[in-house]
Amino acid sequence: MDFSPSEIVLSTEFREDTVWHHIKLKESVTSTPLSKTTFWLGGDSEEEIYKILKRKHKINKQDVEWIKLETPPFIGESVNGKK
Repeated sequence: MDFSPSEIVLSTEFREDTVWHHIKLKESVTSTPLSKTTFWLGGDSEEEIYKILKRKHKINKQDVEWIKLETPPFIGESVNGKK
């Protein structure tokens, strides 16, 4: 599997039905090295992702540049409804 070393996965536990969100923080966020890359989190909704970011990483909603519902390159094509 080829994926950029600049992509980070923050969740090490996931189920086959995990819904993945690809995340990019605004470059102005200097409190975490996560702002220098894109990363993946699994969660049932975008709101759940924001809660995880706030609780575990002290990242606020306004610090997020974008969140996209996508299948990560390290997961098979059957995730998130894609085949």
